Amino acid sequence: MTILLSDLEIICLLAIAVFGVPHGAFDYEFIKTATKERGGNFALMIAAYLTLVILSLILWFLAPTFSILIFLLISTYHFGAADALNYGIKSENLKHLKICSTIMQGGLITVLLPLLHWATISEYFRELQSDHGTLLNCLMLGGLVWAISALVVFVNLFQSKQREKLIAIPLICLSVWVMEPLLFFAIFFCCSHSWSHYKKSHRRLSFEGFSPSASFFAITVLAWVLIAIVGLGLLSVSDEGLRLTSNPNLLRGVFASLFALTVPHILVVDFLIFSIWRTEGSTPEDSVLTT
Repeated sequence: MTILLSDLEIICLLAIAVFGVPHGAFDYEFIKTATKERGGNFALMIAAYLTLVILSLILWFLAPTFSILIFLLISTYHFGAADALNYGIKSENLKHLKICSTIMQGGLITVLLPLLHWATISEYFRELQSDHGTLLNCLMLGGLVWAISALVVFVNLFQSKQREKLIAIPLICLSVWVMEPLLFFAIFFCCSHSWSHYKKSHRRLSFEGFSPSASFFAITVLAWVLIAIVGLGLLSVSDEGLRLTSNPNLLRGVFASLFALTVPHILVVDFLIFSIWRTEGSTPEDSVLTT
């Protein structure tokens, strides 16, 4: 049974698609820059990127529960490694603290948010045709890991007398609890994660002598087309196979596309391209663009 989205949920999903998704359009320019600097094969890199998009999209529909678990896991790293509260900067030699900081910050969105709003999130998971029982068990295990990580970070901040950051943790947790889950995610994804990425990407590309122009807008439009196609049900799975439905599914369109675009974004850009720039002596602010 298809759930009926409220006006607020529809607005949040549209905001995620319009303002959040385009931040990945910089990937084309980053691949172009990295392959030029290292003498790599640009066409091969783009082909690998697009292949990952297609395979991720197929995996989402063939194994939705597994895909959502992978999505939550890699998003925990993606959001946490951004280090938005700068918890890891002064602890470069304490690997365990850096890991706990990553889990704590990323898990605010991927673990704490769905656990605190399980009644709503479980309906989303059902709509995405996943086994919400399995997801709940995994989230409860993740919640334990998140709580331990948050405690480690909290103790470190208390010992180092970083009061501002110490206060930020319960305030953010309170915001996660009192706000509508999709609204909180939309605000975080658009105003914090994506906006910071826009600024840092533009600064890095300007430094490299590139200025995203036609490619940025073209890739953004292609991402929107992907969301529209999936949202219209062109790739929906039924007993009759792939079919075009007359009932748009914006929720599935947005999150299936987010998964398909996030996997190559992290694997190709975060791990490959920025690792190259880090080894070449770039500053952390230039190389770490996951925020």
